[in-house]
Amino acid sequence: MRGIVIGAMLVLAAVASACGSKNGDGSSPPSESWTLSPATPVIGYQDFGGAVWNDPSVLYEGSMYRMWLSNGTGPSGVKIHEADSTDGVIWNLAAPVGSPQIVPGPNAFDLVSVETPAVVKVGATYHLYYTAVPDNTFVNYSIGHATSPDGITWTKDATPVIAKPTTPNEWGWLGVAEPGITYANGTFYLYYAMVRCREGWDGSTCTGPAPVVQRGIGLATSTDGTTFTPDPGNPIVVQSASYPASSLYEGYSTPNALFVGGTFHLFYDVAQEVGGSFRQVAIAHATSTDGRTFTEVPNILVRNDWTGYELRSPAVVDIGGSLELFFAGNNGSDPTAPGFQIGIGRAVTP
Repeated sequence: MRGIVIGAMLVLAAVASACGSKNGDGSSPPSESWTLSPATPVIGYQDFGGAVWNDPSVLYEGSMYRMWLSNGTGPSGVKIHEADSTDGVIWNLAAPVGSPQIVPGPNAFDLVSVETPAVVKVGATYHLYYTAVPDNTFVNYSIGHATSPDGITWTKDATPVIAKPTTPNEWGWLGVAEPGITYANGTFYLYYAMVRCREGWDGSTCTGPAPVVQRGIGLATSTDGTTFTPDPGNPIVVQSASYPASSLYEGYSTPNALFVGGTFHLFYDVAQEVGGSFRQVAIAHATSTDGRTFTEVPNILVRNDWTGYELRSPAVVDIGGSLELFFAGNNGSDPTAPGFQIGIGRAVTP
């Protein structure tokens, strides 16, 4: 739930995730580990002539990785591009090079920026969901949708598929954004961040002790990819004892979903209030058999020099039965510092 503006994004921090939940029978779920491969970003700072590349969404088609990702700063807003790769390591912008596939407007609900793409292909149609930013208040987010026959030329829906609620301090009232999409058994499962005040709203700001904001993950389902029904149990994922409010964790954001082998995989950011600012500080993973009830999987995405400051925006893809994880990260907050790195990374399981 953020634009790709260095001043806003580079205040984020990250630590490796180590969830410690239990299954319903009291046993511990199987743990997993992720290793950076390669050790440096696969798409780095200012690659392809852009400054900050963020928010990957990846499909694997035949022998080709296709990644939709965000880039942009300033008054022109954030836009969505595509990069392609044959090995997941060396990437090139898709033709026409430098031209974004989706730009802000002309819809009123996405006039300023289009961010955090989430792409799924169903039959012969690509569906792309995105955070729609209408103004610079940074609370009036909604989720837009576009379709394409080739994943290149897109047609936007004229209205959001998920709109911000209007009831004060209802879940999502401070924003619905950062979609994650998967398709299973004839149904689109759309996951998204929902934000509200943790204790209350006094008419101008959230009240109560820090962290004043609460973040959860909602679910909406659809049979056509356009008309969605929010789950009555929303948010279906809220912060667990692994990330307590007493440690200033706000909850979860930026979900990414994949259904494979009968299992729903949900990766998401862990948000924390640090120095009065929203920061994404970990990548967590949970699994489900029904897409609604999730169990955390203890996982550690190993950090090195370039990911020591932040890990965020996960995107998981199935490569022949093996999962690969793409994500955004950085090693500091000062782009002018020697050795500064920010970009898109790749991780694999041993």
